[in-house]
Parts: sequence; C-alpha cells; structure tokens
Amino acid sequence: MAKSDDLKSRINLAPKTKTANPGAGGEVAAPRTKPFRVTSDLSPREYRELTDFAAQTAQSLNRPRVPLVEVHRALLAELHIDNDLAARVISRIETQLNT
Repeated sequence: MAKSDDLKSRINLAPKTKTANPGAGGEVAAPRTKPFRVTSDLSPREYRELTDFAAQTAQSLNRPRVPLVEVHRALLAELHIDNDLAARVISRIETQLNT
C-alpha cells in the first residue's frame, strides 16, 4: 500500500462527529482531547541547566519541586505572547541548524 493510501485509510478511521451546521460541510473529525507526549534528547549540560532552573524556581516559589514539564509549558506560553522572545528563539534555532 502506498503511503498516501495508508494515510487516507487512517484518516477515514478517525472518529467523526456532526458539525454544528450539518448543511455547510457534513462531518468533521472529532477534536483531540488526549495530551500529546513529546520526548526530547538533551545533552548532559542542557539537562543540568533545565533541572537547575526547575530547582531554583521551586526554591523561589517555596515549593518542594517544580516538574520539568511546567518549565516547558511556561516557556511555550511565553513564546506565544512575547514576539521578541520568539524572534530570539528563531534566531538561535537558525544558528543551531547551520552549525
């Protein structure tokens, strides 16, 4: 089976639900509610920096610990609202991809 045929068959197996306006488009795929799992490989230095930041944040917030995923979520939220930060991150990514 070709990749495009396989993709089409998986799309057809996706759960369907009626749209709010059935006359305008029929059925659409149901929205995903299950969280996505993302895995990253970090160098020992990057992992240490991340865990150190989480530990320092926990101390600042007077909490026993701050989960690493909360650091990721906070960074994503900041990227979404801070155009200057997003531009710096894009520039850093470009540099990293070109080395």
